[in-house]
Amino acid sequence: MTILIMMRATSANVINTFASDFLNLFKSILILGFMEMTTNKKNTFNFTALVTIENKPYLRDPEGETILRDLITKGGYNNIIKVRSAKTLRITVTEKSRMQAQKVVQKLCEDLRIYNPVVSNCKVKVTRSST
Repeated sequence: MTILIMMRATSANVINTFASDFLNLFKSILILGFMEMTTNKKNTFNFTALVTIENKPYLRDPEGETILRDLITKGGYNNIIKVRSAKTLRITVTEKSRMQAQKVVQKLCEDLRIYNPVVSNCKVKVTRSST
């Protein structure tokens, strides 16, 4: 009977030690994560980049032409002269400055071929995010 009780006590000690070690490790991870988050917040800011991709001006824009035709014929908007369609991407970036965010987004658009430079223009406008 004494042996059983000692084994249970030993098992409980192992479990308690394991739980204690695990909690200490978890606390360390939380503290490091919090420190990293607070340092990042001090050194970096969130920026919103609006990437506008549209056909070059000398190329036809079938989507824009269709919208213009519908505005005039179906909507009665005879004062509309021209419509050009574009694709807009909203990208949130964390960087130290607006210029660095601009460079990162411009580079990713070119490196990843987000647009075709032969037929499209790409404009990047970066502003500081409010949140």
